Order: sequence, then C-alpha cells, then structure tokens
Amino acid sequence: MSFVKNVDASDVIKTDNALFNLFADVIEWVGPSNIVHVVIDNAANYVSAGKLIHEKYPNIFWSPCAAHCINLILKDIASIPHIDDLASRASKVIVFVYNHMILFSWLRKRKSWTEIVRPGVTCFATVFISLKSIYDHKEDLLSLMVDKYFTSHKLSKSANGKIVSSIVLDSKFWQNCVTTVKIVGPLIKLLRLVDADENPSLGIVNEDMQRAKNAVKTMFRN
Repeated sequence: MSFVKNVDASDVIKTDNALFNLFADVIEWVGPSNIVHVVIDNAANYVSAGKLIHEKYPNIFWSPCAAHCINLILKDIASIPHIDDLASRASKVIVFVYNHMILFSWLRKRKSWTEIVRPGVTCFATVFISLKSIYDHKEDLLSLMVDKYFTSHKLSKSANGKIVSSIVLDSKFWQNCVTTVKIVGPLIKLLRLVDADENPSLGIVNEDMQRAKNAVKTMFRN
C-alpha cells in the first residue's frame, strides 16, 4: 500500500461531477490501465461519481467503503425506537455517574472498575460498544445503587437519582443491553476487521457478510 495524493476539497461543492473530476485526475496520473477498482464513500453524490468513473473507464469498477456501509447499518439499527430508548437510558446512567464525582470516586475504588466507554458522535458502533461497556459494569452499578453510601445521600432523592436508580435496578434493562450487544456483535466484529489497516479486507467481507446479514435480520424480526 502506498500513498499517492491528497486534495483539500473543503471549498468545493461536492457534486457528482466535481467528485468525478477529482478522481479522474488521479486515475489519469496513475494510468487507467493500472487501476481495476475504486473504493469510495456511499453517499448519493459519490455513488453517482462512481458510475461516471465506470462510464468513462469501463475497466474500472467501483464499490462503496465497507466500513462506511456497516456504520450506516448500525445507524439504522440505533434509530429503531426501542434501541434508541435503551441507549438513552444507558446514557442517563453514564452521565449521572460521571457528573457526580462523589459517586464516581466510590466506583473507582472498586477493584473491578474500568472506565465506561461513552458513545461517539459520528461512529454509531460506539452506541453498541457503550451498551456492552455499561453491561460489563452491571455489578458495580448495582452495588452503588443499593449501598448506603448512595441511598443515604441527597443525590438518591433527586429526580435524576431516582430515574437512574430505577434504570440500574431494572433487570429488563440489563437483559435488553446484553441481547442487543449479542445481536449486533457480528457487525461490530466485521467493522473492526474492515476498518483495520493491517490486512486487506475484501476476503473478510465476503466471509463474514452472511453472519452480518443474519444479525440484521434477527434485529428487525425482534
């Protein structure tokens, strides 16, 4: 693998023709006969640009970025109402704990404690990684909610404290977390594999795509 060129296109309106011209410049520089495949984003304008590339250079085929496709699948799953509600409840717990140092300090004294992974803004996989992380902290959080250290503190009587306590003490919440994590697990694994730089990802995509499809089917059936 070698780096060829980058372009600052921040001032370019990214129409399909503008993108095609940017890609065509590189294709001509490398030589159309030396290229067989182009991997691009799968937004509508990029898809159109990919089709224009194939029209001008019939020997060059294009495909969308696998990591981007999987991230968009995870975005769709995360937007399912009951998954969105589950993530929102988990977020309330995480924010409450991290916003009150007196509680956070109690948790950090536990031998099993590690930091909870919090959702990112653009990578939707982190929603599910965060659910897995909070589930891994189930025993710590349950211990906090029933300990006199919390129950005798004024925070436990606050509106947010009562909400968070009811979430943590709800066995269905934890069951939904682990079920969701298991269902999307193949997609998360596939995303990690195709988003890594160590090995070519095409073979991995072909081998694992069926399991990823089955995960999505299971999620939407439920």
